[in-house]
Amino acid sequence: MDRQEPQTETDVLMEDVGESIGYIQGFISQEVESVKLEVAEKISIASSTVITSVVLTALGGFVAIFASIALAFYIGTRLNSNALGFLIVSGIFLALLFIVYLFRKTLITDKIVTAVIHLFFDQHEDETNS
Repeated sequence: MDRQEPQTETDVLMEDVGESIGYIQGFISQEVESVKLEVAEKISIASSTVITSVVLTALGGFVAIFASIALAFYIGTRLNSNALGFLIVSGIFLALLFIVYLFRKTLITDKIVTAVIHLFFDQHEDETNS
């Protein structure tokens, strides 16, 4: 039978280093997979939010168009001039456009930036605080 030679201190140390490297590689692999899953989740949430927003905006746009046409005809009937009714409704939309333009940073930009920051950073902070 083969007799095993006693291991030297160097052999034991090299074996321990090899095991440590294996653990580190496994840990790094787990972290990479975790980051991939987190990124995939964030992209999925962002994509679904964008698609939902586009659909709701399109449907809301249709409602606004038909409501504004109805309002224009109503005003036109009351003033005996459909053209004047449409002109008044156009003026209302022009005023709304001007107001939104003036307050675009507060109404749109700040809300989008805040939503994106919350999407990408708040969930991670909640996990690290737990």
